[in-house]
Amino acid sequence: MYLNDFWVAVPAEGPLLATAIHAGHDLHPLATAGMVLPEADRLREEDPFTDELAALVPCHVHVSLSRFCVDLNRPPETAVYETPEQAWGLQVWRDRPSPDHVTAMGRVHADFYRELDTLIQDTIDRHGHCLVLDLHSYNHRRGGPDAQPDPEALNPEINVGTGYVEQGTWG
Repeated sequence: MYLNDFWVAVPAEGPLLATAIHAGHDLHPLATAGMVLPEADRLREEDPFTDELAALVPCHVHVSLSRFCVDLNRPPETAVYETPEQAWGLQVWRDRPSPDHVTAMGRVHADFYRELDTLIQDTIDRHGHCLVLDLHSYNHRRGGPDAQPDPEALNPEINVGTGYVEQGTWG
């Protein structure tokens, strides 16, 4: 097991790896002073309980750090939301994140991908391949738990890898 202050990676036999990189809700100590995004708004954009889904797969990774500290689904240079436009119009910071926060989150991002690469490469070395399931959730009640569901036309299309499959054979 790879254990870090911000994520847990559990290697196991088999070529399947499940990740829950937006499951986390924890704030890095450098983020607490300048972050103004209310906790409920953070939670709505995070992917709660995807860590529990990922844990159903023997080889899994889950991140405890909030995507509002560092979004591990983005390249390193845009992994820290600095403006509302980078965060769905949400005001995350009182001003901008501190340079210390941006630097620290760059290290977190690099360390995460270094460990993930090791886990994937070890799986490939043992099995010849590795299938990664990157688990996410979507909140269709963006106005809060008591709001009406968002109009279907405004919701994303959920594609479980079927959008690009040759339908004649695999449809």
